[in-house]
Amino acid sequence: MSFYKKYKHPLNVLLLTLAGLLTYSNTFHAGFHFDDFRDIVNNPAIRDIRNLSICFRYAPSRFVAMITFAINYRLHGLNVVGYHVINIAIHIANACLFYILVHQLLVRVKQFSHTHRSIVALSAALFFEVHPIQTQAVTYIVQRMTSLASMFYLLSLVLYIRLRQRKKTSRNFILGILAVISAILGMLTKQIVFTLPVMLLLVEWLLMPHPIYRHRKWRIVWAAGLLMTGFIIPWLHHFDLSLLFRTIPPQQGHLYHITPGSYLLTQANVILTYIRLLLFPIGQLLDYDYPLVHSFLDLHVMISIGIITLLIIIGLSLRKSHPLISFGLFWFFITLSVESSIIPLPNVIFEHRLYLPSVGFIFVLTGLYCWLRNRWNPRLIAMVAIAWLIILAGLTIARNRVWQTEFSLWNNVVRKAPENVRARTIRGKLYAQAGQFEAALFDLNHALERNPAYANARLNRGIVYARQGHMKAALKDFNNVLVQHPGSMEARLNRANVFLALGAFRRAINDYSAVLAESPDIANVYVNRGVAFIQTGNQTAALHDFNTAIRLDPGNQKAWCHRGRLRLQQGQWQAAIDDLTQALSLNPNHVDVLIDRGTAFLYTMQAYKAFQDFTRAIENDSTSGKAYARRAIADQMLAREATLIHDLNAARRLGLNITPAHVYQYASLIRANNKRKDCPDDFSNNLYKIYRPDSPISVCSYGIRYHYDRFHRLQ
Repeated sequence: MSFYKKYKHPLNVLLLTLAGLLTYSNTFHAGFHFDDFRDIVNNPAIRDIRNLSICFRYAPSRFVAMITFAINYRLHGLNVVGYHVINIAIHIANACLFYILVHQLLVRVKQFSHTHRSIVALSAALFFEVHPIQTQAVTYIVQRMTSLASMFYLLSLVLYIRLRQRKKTSRNFILGILAVISAILGMLTKQIVFTLPVMLLLVEWLLMPHPIYRHRKWRIVWAAGLLMTGFIIPWLHHFDLSLLFRTIPPQQGHLYHITPGSYLLTQANVILTYIRLLLFPIGQLLDYDYPLVHSFLDLHVMISIGIITLLIIIGLSLRKSHPLISFGLFWFFITLSVESSIIPLPNVIFEHRLYLPSVGFIFVLTGLYCWLRNRWNPRLIAMVAIAWLIILAGLTIARNRVWQTEFSLWNNVVRKAPENVRARTIRGKLYAQAGQFEAALFDLNHALERNPAYANARLNRGIVYARQGHMKAALKDFNNVLVQHPGSMEARLNRANVFLALGAFRRAINDYSAVLAESPDIANVYVNRGVAFIQTGNQTAALHDFNTAIRLDPGNQKAWCHRGRLRLQQGQWQAAIDDLTQALSLNPNHVDVLIDRGTAFLYTMQAYKAFQDFTRAIENDSTSGKAYARRAIADQMLAREATLIHDLNAARRLGLNITPAHVYQYASLIRANNKRKDCPDDFSNNLYKIYRPDSPISVCSYGIRYHYDRFHRLQ
């Protein structure tokens, strides 16, 4: 015990670190989820750490959090491990800061001996750290915004209280500057830090023995802190008061409009749900299908308002006798006020919004312990606390398993809330990505039955129809989405792909052009529009699109592939070989590209290289009659009679009506063309006249007028 007394603070920090690592040890490989894709995976603002202005323009009030994501991306790209390491480190730091804060306030209320204070503060910090309600703010990567803002909030408060406890020293000025810097960083991380000046006033009112105005030297620092905190966030929002009165239209799968009044009434019920989750964290969800309240006369709302009013009255009445309980109750309501008051948000409830308010809940528990320790058996209280901590840690580990994959997360939501439209839609989308189209359609149809106006469900159903080959049904869904949301680029892009598959090339070009007018840096759209241009005979425009796609994304295999095919059509054999070789460097086993390059090798009299490419194509797809037919031509040019007969038989067995005469005549034409000095296009046209477009030699062996399969164009 003497060893613990001597090294209690380092040992407690070590214990908090180990507890944090243990409870979140199964999250290091948990994937990206939900808003992670918008703010991290698909966010160009975090791609260049050297240009911080892009991060600021993207999200001024989340600027600091965006910088941390940019640092992660610079260090290890989209490897989730690094993101989780930072999130867990922030959570452990918050637990340590909370430990310091509780210890400071126990000193102010003059409770316990020095060692006992450390044990109580450690217990409070452990409750904060291992509570399963924190999983959404820690394991959900993008909610680093919440945990990081809370860290600056707690740090600023700890520094301020430390400054107030110290006598006049030269370090006080440093503490004050650090507290102000921490507050500024918090304001630039998330709007929840807006309540920090109110919390400092609460500390002064409830827990400080002497009012701040007696310390004249620091009145300027205090006033500056208040001014800064009061104006930074409104400045970031351009002092836009319309946020207080806006109405949010139906979205996220909901059927209702959210007004400030309905949001405020609903939050009364939400706050009771939050309290229930803190006491009994059972039935946690990422996405609650929470009913919106429109009337003050609703019975549940009246009960909720009554309970909240009672808790506030208790807080006021206990401010002198039990200041920690009073402080905890006010902390809870004040820190919730930004997201659970009159300012409407698209989602009425999210668990990560409890991260900072849970500190107030644990202060209440600490205050209750101070009151009960002389009335109940201390050992019994300690045993109950330890048992509860173990249960909470187990629930946290179990909850983190749900966050491992997108499917496990949304499947958990659908299982607990089967009528949740957004959850059904996202699970349907995940089923579609896994190729389980029937399961996807079941979820998407269920979502549309409950909310026929939900465009996201209709959009994803259209994508499933397109992947199944039901192009007309897909087109109908995309058209309906565009009627509701004419600016939906995703719907327009998918409709363009359907037009391309149906052969409506000019309509496809129009839609692709509309998408590129809004987002001119999407390489795949240029590729698809280039394919459509080829089908309309505009090879110049097609070549321009393929060149643009390669400039935007040099690693785009489709762009190299299609430009190589276009050059093959134009008789630019060596240029075609160069492009197709680049395409194969990105995907060495692409059968169609191997066949195309082999064809180009034939035209340049490199029969052995052509033979190698056709052989590789057959090794990767033994059902490719086209590969066998073209290898037969290489066989003839290399005088491999035995292999020639084998390849002809294989091609015929796979449905191609090709004879030795076709092969000999085609090989002769290739040889003759290489002796001529006129334009290769002339040879191509002559060859095209000799064989009908639907003849075996045209379909299976000529690369001059490449045959595009409709579904291949969607790849």
